[in-house]
Amino acid sequence: MNTAATIFILCVVFIAALVLGKFAAYGDGARQPKSEEELDRETLTSFYREIALLLIGIVLGASTFCLFAGYSIANYH
Repeated sequence: MNTAATIFILCVVFIAALVLGKFAAYGDGARQPKSEEELDRETLTSFYREIALLLIGIVLGASTFCLFAGYSIANYH
């Protein structure tokens, strides 16, 4: 149970770090106005980041489920 719980906690921490990392503000000073190209690039990058987070969440969630299901089947008897 210790290993399964550790992996689950690591998955939760990893997802939280990914989600919270995009809200952190980097740099200092006032922001300069952005051109249309920069805004489009940021929008596309944000879209790809959301897709990546979704896929990582699905993979981590499925692997965590399989881990706990396998653990419970192995210790059923």
